[in-house]
Formats: sequence, structure tokens, C-alpha cells
Amino acid sequence: MPPEFEPIFITQGWRRAEYLFGKRAAKRWFTVLGPDRLRAARTAHRTAEQNKRRTIELRRKAGARN
Repeated sequence: MPPEFEPIFITQGWRRAEYLFGKRAAKRWFTVLGPDRLRAARTAHRTAEQNKRRTIELRRKAGARN
């Protein structure tokens, strides 16, 4: 298993991991690394990205008011 599988899965998602590593290999490594753990890490990453985007948008709107 390549060491970059986990960070790619967490940051870029299932489809990108399948594209880069192949569907069968990605599914096997996903199972080996622990589906629940990877899903939780992916969810946490996506939530952090959404919060970052919201913060940027709120700052942009606040700057437009002034």
C-alpha cells in the first residue's frame, strides 16, 4: 500500500483515490486502514474546509459593509 493513499483519500475523496490507485486496490486499502476511521477523518477534513470557506465569505461580506 502506498503511503500517500490515506492523505489522498482524506483530502480528495473516494473517486480520486479510485482514479489514482484503481478501484480494487482502493477498496482493499480502505478496508485495511479501517473504513470507520477513514470516513471520520474525511468528514472532519470536509467540515474544516467548509468552515474555512464560511469564514472567508463572512469576512468578505463584513469588509464590503465598511
